[in-house]
Amino acid sequence: MVLAIGLYTLAWRAQQLPPELTFDRPLAQAPEPAPDVTAAAPETPPVAAPADDMGPPLPPSGAAPEYAEAPTTLPEPPPTLAPEPPAVAATGVPTIEAARGVVDAYVDAYEARDVEALVALFATDARQNGRVGREMIGAEYRRAFSQLADASYEIEDLEVEERDTSLVLRGPFEIGYRYVSGGSGTMQGTASWEISTRDGQPRIVTFDYDLG
Repeated sequence: MVLAIGLYTLAWRAQQLPPELTFDRPLAQAPEPAPDVTAAAPETPPVAAPADDMGPPLPPSGAAPEYAEAPTTLPEPPPTLAPEPPAVAATGVPTIEAARGVVDAYVDAYEARDVEALVALFATDARQNGRVGREMIGAEYRRAFSQLADASYEIEDLEVEERDTSLVLRGPFEIGYRYVSGGSGTMQGTASWEISTRDGQPRIVTFDYDLG
């Protein structure tokens, strides 16, 4: 009797519920997907070394460190080379007395037929009637004096002309000569000596003469 009542009660409750109402069971939690082992692992940032282990920054290659000591001595300057002296020293205007002294010495050397003393009165680059230099001038006097047994040289008053670096003494002359082979003669004309100062001494730089 009791069992019958229980079944009746259950049947009655089933009739009281709406036919579309159901009690869903709780869904099981979906499993998490497995990690993709093929994906690249994130890079791990490098760990900075402790400050105590780091040395001072190095200078660039080839650069001197800031703490390098400055040189205690300066480099010596290159030696100054003295300029070579010119072949011919600078010219200057001699005094009239010095210039006349050169002409007098020329006359004395000519009368003595002393080629060396006469040529020494000329500058090294002197010119005489187209001949340039002491050697050519000396060769001409040697040729002339070799033919003379005696010579005299007379000069009348000389005119003096002053130029930028020299004095010109000009005047008539007369030469008397006697040949070694015999015979004698004279020669007249106008002579011109241009005299300048070379190496501190008055020297003949140009000697010209015209015969007649």
